[in-house]
Amino acid sequence: MMFTYINRRSCFVQVYSFDAVDEDLDDWDVQNGQNAMFRNCGSQKIFGGPKSFGMSTSITRFFNNIDPHSSLKIEMEFWRIDKWTSDSINIEVDNNLQFQKDYIQSGIFPDYCGTGSLQDDDDDTSVYDDEHEIISFTIPHSKRSAWVHIYTNYNNDEKQSWGLRIFKLSIKKCQNGCLACSIDDYPECLKWERYIQSFSNFYLSGLDQWNGLGSPLTLWQSNQCSNCHYYYGLKFRRYLYLTKQNQLLLRLFKFDSNDFKILLDNKQYTIIYNKKGHIEILIDDWKSDILDIRFVSLNQELYLRDIDIYIANSNDNDIIGFQQGCEQFINNLCNICNEGWIYNEINNSCQGQCGDQVIEGDEECDDGNNQSNDGCFQCKFQCDQNCNICLFGVCQNCLSNYELDDNKFCQSICGDGVLIPYTNEQCDDGNDIENDGCYNCIFECNKTCNICFVNICLECQKGYHLIDNECQPFCGDSIVIIGSEDCDDGNQIPFDGCYNCKFQCYEDCLKCLDGLCIDDYCNKGYELISEQCISICGDQLITIDEECDDNNDIQYDGCYQCLYSCPLNCFNCLQGLCVKCEYQYQLTQNGLCQITSQLQDIIQCYDGNDLPNDGCYNSKIETNWVCSEYIQDILSQCSFSLIPQIILTFLNITSNIQYVKISFNEQVIVSSSTPLSQTIEIIVLNITNDKQKLNLSIIQDVNQDFSNPEFIITIEIYQLLQSKPILQILLNQQIVNRQGSFIPRNDHYISLNIPNYLNELQTTYSYKLQQVNKSIIYTILAIGAVCLLFGFSNLFLQILNILQYQQYLRYLNLQFPQNLSIYFELGDLLSSQTLMDYFHIGDFFSFFSINSRFQPSYEKFEDYELNADLIQNIQWQVLQFCICLLILSIISFLKRIFYYHIFTSSFCDSILTLLKCIKKQFIIKFASGIYKLAKQFISIEQVATYNGVKQLLLINGWDLLFKVFLYLQSINSIFLRDVISIFIGSCILLAYLIIIISACNRQTRLKKIRKKLLLVGRFEIFNLLRQFCFLIILVFLQEQQILQIMLITLICVLCLKIVYIYRNAFQISNFLVQFIVEGSILVFTFTSLIYVNDFSKYINQELKIKFGWFHISILSFALIVQLIMIIYQRIQSLYSKYKHEKEKRNQARNNSHLLLIEIKNRIIIHYA
Repeated sequence: MMFTYINRRSCFVQVYSFDAVDEDLDDWDVQNGQNAMFRNCGSQKIFGGPKSFGMSTSITRFFNNIDPHSSLKIEMEFWRIDKWTSDSINIEVDNNLQFQKDYIQSGIFPDYCGTGSLQDDDDDTSVYDDEHEIISFTIPHSKRSAWVHIYTNYNNDEKQSWGLRIFKLSIKKCQNGCLACSIDDYPECLKWERYIQSFSNFYLSGLDQWNGLGSPLTLWQSNQCSNCHYYYGLKFRRYLYLTKQNQLLLRLFKFDSNDFKILLDNKQYTIIYNKKGHIEILIDDWKSDILDIRFVSLNQELYLRDIDIYIANSNDNDIIGFQQGCEQFINNLCNICNEGWIYNEINNSCQGQCGDQVIEGDEECDDGNNQSNDGCFQCKFQCDQNCNICLFGVCQNCLSNYELDDNKFCQSICGDGVLIPYTNEQCDDGNDIENDGCYNCIFECNKTCNICFVNICLECQKGYHLIDNECQPFCGDSIVIIGSEDCDDGNQIPFDGCYNCKFQCYEDCLKCLDGLCIDDYCNKGYELISEQCISICGDQLITIDEECDDNNDIQYDGCYQCLYSCPLNCFNCLQGLCVKCEYQYQLTQNGLCQITSQLQDIIQCYDGNDLPNDGCYNSKIETNWVCSEYIQDILSQCSFSLIPQIILTFLNITSNIQYVKISFNEQVIVSSSTPLSQTIEIIVLNITNDKQKLNLSIIQDVNQDFSNPEFIITIEIYQLLQSKPILQILLNQQIVNRQGSFIPRNDHYISLNIPNYLNELQTTYSYKLQQVNKSIIYTILAIGAVCLLFGFSNLFLQILNILQYQQYLRYLNLQFPQNLSIYFELGDLLSSQTLMDYFHIGDFFSFFSINSRFQPSYEKFEDYELNADLIQNIQWQVLQFCICLLILSIISFLKRIFYYHIFTSSFCDSILTLLKCIKKQFIIKFASGIYKLAKQFISIEQVATYNGVKQLLLINGWDLLFKVFLYLQSINSIFLRDVISIFIGSCILLAYLIIIISACNRQTRLKKIRKKLLLVGRFEIFNLLRQFCFLIILVFLQEQQILQIMLITLICVLCLKIVYIYRNAFQISNFLVQFIVEGSILVFTFTSLIYVNDFSKYINQELKIKFGWFHISILSFALIVQLIMIIYQRIQSLYSKYKHEKEKRNQARNNSHLLLIEIKNRIIIHYA
């Protein structure tokens, strides 16, 4: 078989072309440009140009639906116009700077375009040259969309402009058949199939089956991509339904740099730290099915778009291989190579020829030389030896203590305090201070040094002498050193005008200036400053240079800085006295100007009529109207505009922490440059600061750009209150909408819930009571477990039923006080999830690739973070079933051994033979022990009977029924997993229904046999029906607080009556326990009405805490009574058993010879 492959040299394919001669913007978005976007420069038409594109102008274009590719190439003809002074052109692709180059006006090019910028006027006669050049660069790129942003950086001049004539975008397409590829991965890329393509358009609409796991996913526009759309949120999830044989290639684009984690089937796969831009991850090490994928932020919101997921079958190895550079491929052997390739006869393959300046095969580059560290060495990309990250022969990041220079080479960092040997650094003192011995990493001496070696001065300049390796001024050499010496007269004579190189006057001189005494130089009221006599303002002496002097520096008091000044708001004054005030001010008796608004109402507007609902009424601006500023004798212009509204929403209260959301009904801005979050003040009224803790979390802030601000306030109050506290919110800024209307009020209020607060002593007592009850429950469970092992399953079932009945009370949809909530934490002890976590059962099921899923619940169950997924919840019961099957298998195996290999006729013959040789009593005891052990093992098979299965279902009754009802109420979708869950739930409910029906049929048979058995059976039915009714009301009536409480109370009353009616079916101790437990729960449920929200305004929190202690007491009392009765029953049972065993031993001593007869008879019956 022969396969011929064509040489697959990849080339760039142009996908977009722009030419300014067409004078078509072609979707380019221009910021800070003029209307005339196309101008003539000589004989060429360019996009931009003089007085069109200035140094603050930027242009952006978005490209969508790009074919699969691995690289992207940009070519454009750039025009630099007029006076550029080391200014740069910058090109960003997908928010990353990919090209930057500085330009300087040199004067060697013609003046193609004339002079002018956005800031120039037409009178500028300066002439500057213009230049144009082709800019071309290539970058790795595989995203299906891209945006190009072009702008400039300027230093200090505005006489610049720029433009472009052509722009071309080309891609290096993937090989035929490849939907996703990297730079060179053919034919590996053939395996990828596009599975999901989301959020790739410019404008996004619809979530494409993504959701935020309860939190919203919101659209957001970015000005960096010409206002293209992103979705942002804290969590992203989408169902995949992929098997473990699938490989995944995940690509997405992230605007932010927040840390986030990727979860597969709600299990953490990896965490991405501090990364933004295009992210590509290959997932080929996941060993189980993938139901869904999630992106979860570790701090703030994620901003995502361009999410692509490609899949491949990890077992797909059917791609036919080929050899690169092979022109003719026959029978899996290469015979002829392409041009530029060398044929290797040893392994029949083609190899690229390194050094021919043609990139072939495994060659990354080929620069035609063998010089190292020049970007390409031995046809492999190679950067500077001090480079840390090398990309295509260009260093992107250097090693520590090195930095990139303009030529992309790593140079040692000067000023980091680290001296790098064999570099240009002579020294490095970690600073840029001159004259300290090392400057710019070069040894230096003081500037006054003539000859310097390393950093040691050998000879000083004239006027200095060397002291301790430093050049110090030499006083007395008649040479004045400016900055160090005032003078130098060459002597050390005092009072001669210069002494110790400092000016000095004669003795007793008060003011000395440069060696001259000037005590009597200026008149009174003046002082000598810079050799001039200046009047002294503030000495109360009025000189000819002063109008007044009041010896103070107070403005508007008639005299300020020794000049007459008018009072505040005075229009005309004479020598500090006001004659006429400004408009809307009047002159008072004390000579001050007072605003007329203090005497009469302020005139806000005037529209020439007295009609309402036209914006101005009674000289006041009406609500929801905006009027122009009032000017006398000019009518005000008013327009209708709804004022923006602030929305305060109370979210919820968890423990003692309350949550309030601040939002607005429309997009708004603030009137100042300060963000709103920095001016908001929040406080709970009438509560001291040390009793409250407030925190403002920013979801979306607002400044001078229109947005939809949103904030979350968390409030924690550390004291009990009689009434609901009030939260005050002060905006302290003017909030304005797009029509110019503003929120008139600064203060806003919202009522909070009464805090659920316990002081330190109450909290301590609550946890102590919790520990006491925990010990009681552990003791009861231990006794019950021992009873179960010894066959008393009914007692264990009764214990478990009572304990679970109490603990399910915590799911009543009521706001319990903090002390009662702490007590109800005991419910976790009886939770199957606690046992699963302790024994790591989840790991057991994950071994069998059983996927986990979190299905959110609702109301009170959501506060406890219960998972409503049925398959996840019944894993504990599935494990019990597996253990029972294993035990039954072992017992069946042992039974066969006992029947067929031990208790046979030969066994009896052996025993009879031993009786003749050994003491008879020892042999009898040995045979009796083995026989009783075998009977006990075989009796365990009864678990597989109907009664055994029924007991197992009754033990798990509360848990199974609750999980089924919770799932049925929480189901919100129908997938394969949900169909299986509904089927399992139906089977569980059918099993309990069969138990009830069969128990009813059994009652008919027992009527004629034993009345007590009949009563016990009926009570089992009523107990199971009570579980059904209690859990149905608990799960399905969460939103009806009062109805839920009253119906459960009614059930308790009926159960109390049934316990009393069937009292003859119990022992007196069991009856007392049942009656006390039912009575305590009845009192608890009925009095729990005090916690209903509708009654909170009549009942304060302190009273609720007192009722919490009461409820803890009655529930604890029921547990204590149960413990006492169980201990009493066990002691009584052990005593009775002791007496019975004593009688049995006496009887066995007399009838031990019958044992072998019984064994032999059983053997005969078995073989018969």
